[in-house]
Amino acid sequence: MCEIETMICELCKRDSDSTTKHHLIPRTLHRNKKAKKLFTRDRMNEKINVCPSCRRQIHALIPEKDMAFQYNTVEALISHPEVAKFLEWIKGRSGDVPASRLNCPPSSNFRT
Repeated sequence: MCEIETMICELCKRDSDSTTKHHLIPRTLHRNKKAKKLFTRDRMNEKINVCPSCRRQIHALIPEKDMAFQYNTVEALISHPEVAKFLEWIKGRSGDVPASRLNCPPSSNFRT
């Protein structure tokens, strides 16, 4: 039987036309000595389903090393101040938000 891919973003909790798997510990750091010491292989391969808007935004806001060592759970990502602002802003919108509307200062684009 086929596994049906969920279409709910695990960050913004919105229905999405598509979601992608996001590594909580970026793959670029899987060979990092510190990461190898701190995390098991299974932990390094943990993924969450995110919509394209959330994926673009978390990669724009959080450097990969910070993502790996500080923001490597859904709860930690949601607690990041700028991600929290973004999630509050996007929750009332439907569908994918164009990239031109993302990564801008809250005063211009993240009005609620």
